[in-house]
Amino acid sequence: MGFDVVGHPAARLVDLTDGYVWDRPIDEYRGVTVVPLSDYAPDDQALAEVLAHNPFSDAPDLAAKDLPALWEAEARKLESFVATRPWAHLVDWRAACADR
Repeated sequence: MGFDVVGHPAARLVDLTDGYVWDRPIDEYRGVTVVPLSDYAPDDQALAEVLAHNPFSDAPDLAAKDLPALWEAEARKLESFVATRPWAHLVDWRAACADR
């Protein structure tokens, strides 16, 4: 999924950076709690805005009925983002080193 950068509407993070900066061991990172869709878009006007500028999907034909399931799936991923990312194998790396 891209994000809007002035003059570069299809920019991706990979286009702007070479890696990550870690400010603590991977085991200490915690996910975030996503605001429930019912709170974020409590009425039809707000829901239409979310559909038009969906933070979780670039699909142009996403139906309002599909948004709650997408929202919940993304919330679960963000709550445990370490486990759902390519660096999940780094969790407990200290124990793996000690076993060698």
